[in-house]
Amino acid sequence: MWGVALYGFFFMLCCGTIECCWRGASYYHQIEYHQHEHSHQPEQPQKPLEPPKPNYQHEYKPNLDALADAFEDHLFGQPLAYMTVLGAIDGHVTNPNPPKPLVLSLHGPAGTGKNHISRLVVKNLYTNGMESGCVTVKMSTIDYPHHDNISDYKEELVGFIKSKVSECSNHLFIFDEVENTPPGLLDSMRSFLHHHTKVDGVDYRKVIVIFRSNLAAQAIKKHMLESYENGIARKDIKSVDMERLISNEVSGNSDDGFKKARIINSHLVSHFIPFFPLEASHVRQCIQAEFKDRGYESNSLSEDEVLAELQFDGVFSVKGCKNVAEKVSIILFKIKSENRRRNIAIERRIGL
Repeated sequence: MWGVALYGFFFMLCCGTIECCWRGASYYHQIEYHQHEHSHQPEQPQKPLEPPKPNYQHEYKPNLDALADAFEDHLFGQPLAYMTVLGAIDGHVTNPNPPKPLVLSLHGPAGTGKNHISRLVVKNLYTNGMESGCVTVKMSTIDYPHHDNISDYKEELVGFIKSKVSECSNHLFIFDEVENTPPGLLDSMRSFLHHHTKVDGVDYRKVIVIFRSNLAAQAIKKHMLESYENGIARKDIKSVDMERLISNEVSGNSDDGFKKARIINSHLVSHFIPFFPLEASHVRQCIQAEFKDRGYESNSLSEDEVLAELQFDGVFSVKGCKNVAEKVSIILFKIKSENRRRNIAIERRIGL
């Protein structure tokens, strides 16, 4: 009996001091096994979190009444552009399910309002105007200067357009100086401009594209001079005649960005819009608007001073209203200087 008790005491003493107990050995073995197994598992690389895609759709806030007012106050001598652009924008914006993107091709001499009308449209469609994430301007001579890189440009443009429309379905693209675009580049946009509900999962039908170009400027000027000499008012010139004239000029020019463009042959341009050369009466309206925007009321004397600083080729202004703002700045400085001298003279007379 005493032997059994002594053996039990010795067994407990051993199990309490060394890892010889079968239960303890089994427990620690399991722990070591799991630790060993865990330490040799390869770490799974964590995928970096993709930043959320920007969404600028909230910046699209069209105000068509304000747009009509802006055209009335700041667009002069362009009856066809006034009616066509305003009507096209109104119809596209108010249609919840347009059949295709709206494509406007603006043509005419420099200074006749192509850039100006684009800014007015953007200002009244997007809360941040030209700074909006829903607006893109591409300059051919800056963005696509090397015609040998046409393949890279096409790939970049396709991806860029898809990305921008994914961020804002009502995106507006402006392509300036289209005549300098590498031939064939615009055709990379063909699938986007067609009557497709979606292309690669993206709906492009609410997009607006504006092409700006001096193409057909000489043909437009010639037509307008003949109309002037024949006593035909510019408001009576038919849109269909001007569209035909511009389309023929664009299609027949072998050196510009529209060369053999399938977007032309496929009739994907919604409207070819002429901008007429401006007469002195239209430039005077530009001068009056510029004075008003600066917070001054003009008069015939100050308007004549500005007109005297501008060049005219017969009946038409050489640069349209392009340099009006700069010339008005000089006249306003003269007015301020004269007022300052007058005030000094008055102060001296009354002894201040």
